[in-house]
Amino acid sequence: MKITFFIYYKYIKKKKKYLFKKLIPYNSFKIIKLIYYFFKKNKYIFLYIKKKKNKKIKENIKINIIFKNKNLLIINKNDNFLIHPNNNTHNGTIFNFFLYKKNNNKIPRLGIINRIDKNTFGLIIIIKNIYSYFYFIYQFKFNTIKKKYICLVWGKVKNNNFINFSIIKNKKKYNKMIVNKNKKSNIITKYKIINYNKFNNLYISLLNIKLITGKMHQIRIHMKNIKHSILGDILYEKNKNKKFFFQFLQFYKIIFINNENKKLYKIKINLNKKFLFFLKKLKINFNFKKY
Repeated sequence: MKITFFIYYKYIKKKKKYLFKKLIPYNSFKIIKLIYYFFKKNKYIFLYIKKKKNKKIKENIKINIIFKNKNLLIINKNDNFLIHPNNNTHNGTIFNFFLYKKNNNKIPRLGIINRIDKNTFGLIIIIKNIYSYFYFIYQFKFNTIKKKYICLVWGKVKNNNFINFSIIKNKKKYNKMIVNKNKKSNIITKYKIINYNKFNNLYISLLNIKLITGKMHQIRIHMKNIKHSILGDILYEKNKNKKFFFQFLQFYKIIFINNENKKLYKIKINLNKKFLFFLKKLKINFNFKKY
C-alpha cells in the first residue's frame, strides 16, 4: 500500500506546538512516534513547528562530500569541528556552514540528523527536504540504520562482547555523561577485537564497534566503564591521553534504506590519515576491506 504523507508548516508565537489540534510540549521523540503511527494507518499528517531564526555566520571550513542525491548528502567530518554551535563555541561549525551556504532554514536543524563529537572523525547526514527528514529521523530513532565505528582503546580486550548500560548526564559537569547501572537500559554497544599490540609497555586494542542505539558519548563512556577508554579521549581519561593530539575514534560506515527508491545503501570511508599513521607506528596490521 502506498503511504500518503503530508507535512505542513505553520509558524506560531507560543513555545508549544500543535499536532492534530492537540497541544503538546515539543518533544521530537513524541512527534516521531505519532508519525510512525500514522504511517501505519495511512493517514495525513499536519505538523506545526515554530520557526527559529538563526544568525548567519560565514564559515571558512572545508566540507568533504562523500555521497549526494536529491534527498540527502553525506559528508566526512574531520576532527576539531563541532556540528552545532554551543554556549562556548559559535564559529567553526558545520551548522553555520550550511546555514550560510544553503540559505535554508525550513528543515529542523538544517537537516543535520546525526551528531558525532567534536574530536571524532566520520560521517554526517544532511537532509534536503522535509519528507526525507522525517523518514531518516524515524530510522535513527528506531535503530534501523546500521552504524559502524573503529577505535583504539587502552588495554588488551580479551573477548568480543556488548555493553548495555544506561547513560545519563553528569549533573556536576555539564559536558560529561555517566553510566547508571541501576537503571534498565537498551543502550547497546557491540564490539569486536581486530588486533592489539603494546605501546610504551602498555597494551592498545583496535576494535570494530557497532552502535545499536545512539546516545551522546555512548562509545566513549561505555568503553571507559569496562576499563578500556578511547585513546586520545582527554575528557574521560585525561592522565593517560595527555600526549595524544587527537581522539582515535572514527564513524566509518553507515547502512540505510533510501526513501526514494527503497534500495539499500552502504556508505564507507577510508580510515583517517592520522589514524593510519599511528596504526603503522603500533605495527597493527589488518584488512580494512573486511569491515
